[in-house]
Amino acid sequence: MSERKFVIKKLTPPEEEKTLEERTWESDPERIRLVAEDTEKAQPSRWRRFLTNRINILTVFMLIIALVFTGSLMSLRVDGTSDSPETRGTPRQYAVRPRRGDILDINGAPLATTTAENRLLLAYAGLADREFNAMLLDLSRILRREGLSFSHSIDEWLNLETKRWSAKLREADITKFQLNENLFNLQELPADKEQAYDNAYIKRDPAVFYRYLTEHLFKIDTAWSEEERNDVLRLRFEIYQSNWMFINGTPVEIARGMSDELVVQLEEQNYRYRGVICDRQYKRVYLDDAAYFSHVIGYVNRITADEYAKLADQDYTMDDVTGKAGIELSMERYLHGVGGYKNYRIYGAAEESGAEFMAGQELEPQRGYDVRLTLDTRLQRFADQALQDMIAAVRERQHRQGTDSSMDPDAAAIVMLDVRDGAVIAMSSYPGYDPQNFILASEDKAAAEEVNKYLLDDVNRPMLNRTMQTMSPPGSTFKPFVSVSALNSGLWYPYTKVYCGGTVNVEGQIFGCLGIHGSIDMFRATVLSCNSYFYNVGLEIGINRISATAYDFGFGLPTGIDLPYETSGIVANRDNKIKYNSDPRNQVWFAADTAQSAIGQGLNAFTLLQLARATGGIATGELVTPYVVSEVRDEHGYAIYRGGTADKQKLLYEDWILREVRRNMWGVINDPKGWQYEDFKDFPWKVAGKTGTAQLGLPGRNNNALFICFAPFDNPQVAVAALVEGGMSGGWIVTLARDLMGAYFGQTGYPDVPPTNETGIH
Repeated sequence: MSERKFVIKKLTPPEEEKTLEERTWESDPERIRLVAEDTEKAQPSRWRRFLTNRINILTVFMLIIALVFTGSLMSLRVDGTSDSPETRGTPRQYAVRPRRGDILDINGAPLATTTAENRLLLAYAGLADREFNAMLLDLSRILRREGLSFSHSIDEWLNLETKRWSAKLREADITKFQLNENLFNLQELPADKEQAYDNAYIKRDPAVFYRYLTEHLFKIDTAWSEEERNDVLRLRFEIYQSNWMFINGTPVEIARGMSDELVVQLEEQNYRYRGVICDRQYKRVYLDDAAYFSHVIGYVNRITADEYAKLADQDYTMDDVTGKAGIELSMERYLHGVGGYKNYRIYGAAEESGAEFMAGQELEPQRGYDVRLTLDTRLQRFADQALQDMIAAVRERQHRQGTDSSMDPDAAAIVMLDVRDGAVIAMSSYPGYDPQNFILASEDKAAAEEVNKYLLDDVNRPMLNRTMQTMSPPGSTFKPFVSVSALNSGLWYPYTKVYCGGTVNVEGQIFGCLGIHGSIDMFRATVLSCNSYFYNVGLEIGINRISATAYDFGFGLPTGIDLPYETSGIVANRDNKIKYNSDPRNQVWFAADTAQSAIGQGLNAFTLLQLARATGGIATGELVTPYVVSEVRDEHGYAIYRGGTADKQKLLYEDWILREVRRNMWGVINDPKGWQYEDFKDFPWKVAGKTGTAQLGLPGRNNNALFICFAPFDNPQVAVAALVEGGMSGGWIVTLARDLMGAYFGQTGYPDVPPTNETGIH
């Protein structure tokens, strides 16, 4: 065993241990540099130390794998055509139109709704004519293969197969068409020039114009078949009509009704069809029952240029539809919705392999709100059918009596109003129209013909809502209101009697009565509808009082209903005689005018809605504001608007006056000597009412027949006003009003209608 030697060294402070020579060497910079270099060479490099560490090697390896994997994913994302098209092409946006809100009856049954269908849009992609035409030819082949038609606007001007102008065109139309500066902007042909397809002058010859379109303007390949050229021409012309908007980024619709499978096919190959966009277009649909509500619902149609000028800053485009009548018009702001924006891509030749980009922010459209009406479909259907049946019955009676068919009634209307809050329970006007025809007119010839009939029929005027857009002399239905005026005047009392001898002489003019009634008071005069009595009432109290009372009950003023185009009516008085007569000789007011006004003739002309509202005023002592919109709900089902919130207008007449007039109207229906006693004697609800015959004084026209009533007598809920134009006398429509009330109250033998709730709405 070798002996180990241990050296014990004494530890001393560094400075004490170093010699003077050592301290001198350390202070020499050059020596320090040389020693440092030798030391560095003697040690391994940093990279060598890093790479000799196994943990570091493993970390580098895992990073390389992660980078390769990420690169593969990015490659898939960028290069894929159908998997991720949102990362390719040049990004743009187009406006997406909202879904229009539904219109429902009081029970939630849909009357107007919206369906969606696929459509094909084309956006500007900067293609040259040759490439553009080739793509359109490809698209036209696909559309034809799928059995789809596409836009044919050019065919309205030029028959592409025969090369002839459309038969309906006049020469002036053809000239205007070609001169249109927003379309072709051609010039008149100078006398020293001949027609040519390749110049800027008008082409009278349709064959020359055809060549101008195909070869000069759109440069369609002449080697293609005629059918192919025509298909491309149709598509090019459709785009050309909206060329300014097209070039500035607004896509143009070229086809609709595509299957979902075709949409997928086009979207998967969207790099081949540059500028092609597939989306869903909403279309208004009116259900069958909507025809019974036509004047209430109204209809929609394409926005007009004037409308667009007013609505462009309210999220409307030229592709929108707007309400033209009824609820579709008055509730447009709720039904329309709010548009959105959707991204689309334009592919160029260099982009077919894909190019990533940041897409613009898309905005989902907000659908329109749903509007629920106060009307019940079953009651509305009943009223509409009853009007038709009544007119048929009147015609049959007149034919049996040998009356000329020109005297046949052609129009009628009825309205039922809840006297407690103003809800319109039924509102029917005959003849009406089918709103769905306005939707189909652009693609269905029969529907277009029906629309023309609606708009051009100046005799029957089916577009008019006769409950509120036409006015008629009220005839004897005005007598209860004259009674209110008389009793309120202090000059007349219920027991005041007048002798009726069959005629009344008013300043030399003889006015007749329907009979010789002898000495009668106000009750009996109302029951028998004695004109002589009310002539005397009018002459006693004067036109100013009668006119003031008429205004108190809302005649001559809008009712405030939430439907458009309401007629205000006319109240007979001195001012209105001046207003409506331009000849000064016809502006003088005579006593005869007062006498005629007192029986609802003369200048008096009211709407049915005014009569129903005023009848409710007699029944309750208050005037309500009629309304047809029960509520509006948003897309989440929350009510954002409710109808029937308007304050009632208290009539400033003493209770005894209105009670007396109600008793008189009760007698018309319930007194055995009353004209309508037989019609109501078995009716389970007590009714008060008044008939009227409005003498129009028009040659070849029968009188209008009217009827007003309210029920139940002791607890009024509803008021009804009905009219038959040319219906001879008011008795014809009494049964119509009775049957509608029977249906409403649920009488056996009538449609089963739910009872009313506290608001008077089913």
